[in-house]
Amino acid sequence: HIQIPSHRKSDLSKITINGNDCLYRITKHYVNGVYVYWRYYLLFDDETGKVFLASFYDTNNSTNYVNELLESVKFE
Repeated sequence: HIQIPSHRKSDLSKITINGNDCLYRITKHYVNGVYVYWRYYLLFDDETGKVFLASFYDTNNSTNYVNELLESVKFE
């Protein structure tokens, strides 16, 4: 039996990572009895015109990995 996921949309938010603008959205989905959080990030670099796109999902137990990864991005 497959359960169709339900979700709750969050608003788009903005943070700064290493001096660069980062837009993100987190959505919460209920899938097979478990809440799953899907995280979308757009990290912009004005100097190079490049954008880093990241998408993650987790059960919201620990989100330290997100900051670690975003802070490790180097635009060249």
